Amino acid sequence: LRRPRPQDEDEYDADFVVDDEEEDGQDWRKFLRRTTGYDPSRYRDENFDDRTMEASWRQVVAEEKRSERMGRLEDDMAEQEEERRRNEKIRKMKALKKQRID
Repeated sequence: LRRPRPQDEDEYDADFVVDDEEEDGQDWRKFLRRTTGYDPSRYRDENFDDRTMEASWRQVVAEEKRSERMGRLEDDMAEQEEERRRNEKIRKMKALKKQRID
């Protein structure tokens, strides 16, 4: 049996890479937080868990009715604004016509 020479052991040691993830990992996280201003504690909400969110049929129907009502109100407001603009344009056209005639 031959014993490995010390050179062989050194050869393998040179290829061995020590990865200190904790130290290096913390460094890049600190750098990223400092440069971007990201603070993970601002976005951590321990109490919020939407995996168990459920709505009953009545809640869904009530939300649909609210949504429909709001949509109608928005449509009515848009129609009123359009009518107001149209009337304003007609008034301006009549005023210009009157100025040309006089």
